[in-house]
Amino acid sequence: DDIIVFAFSSRQAGIQMYLCNREHYGYLPVPLKPHQMLEEDADNIVHLLIEAMIDRPAIEPSDYITVLPKHPDKMGFDEIFMINLKRRKDRRDRMLRTLYEQEIAVKLIEAVDGKALNTSQLKALKIDMLPGYRDPYSSRVLTRGEIGCFLSHYYIWKEVTYVSDFLECYYRVLCPFSV
Repeated sequence: DDIIVFAFSSRQAGIQMYLCNREHYGYLPVPLKPHQMLEEDADNIVHLLIEAMIDRPAIEPSDYITVLPKHPDKMGFDEIFMINLKRRKDRRDRMLRTLYEQEIAVKLIEAVDGKALNTSQLKALKIDMLPGYRDPYSSRVLTRGEIGCFLSHYYIWKEVTYVSDFLECYYRVLCPFSV
């Protein structure tokens, strides 16, 4: 916890501590324990930067330090998808920055905006509500937002299935005797 670190540091330095919750003064990283390595400190800094982005703009590095370039990758996956509503640029930007800080590469997918769906579009997609269906938690029918969320994931599933089927066929043609 930041305040514990601050209190400990103040006591160690012999400085009188004054706490004011009305203003935001910054963030305090948790100091390393003697057995921890520098890599753990780097991870802690990344987590601090990400946590700070929850309700504030990203913390930019000082002009007086050199920041090593990041090399985002897919962590061994074929693809990592990030679904985002086009109208929520704020969320997209924050999430892309968060993923960049963690060096994770993603494929950005524009979400189906359920609020923009109308009845004729739902009929064209052959989407009908099950008669008598009620959400078990809220005791209501599905919202347009929930339908848009489902469709966003559904289109990714279709893409993944298509690519998987394609690769399987491709593999069987190129390597017919290896199975």
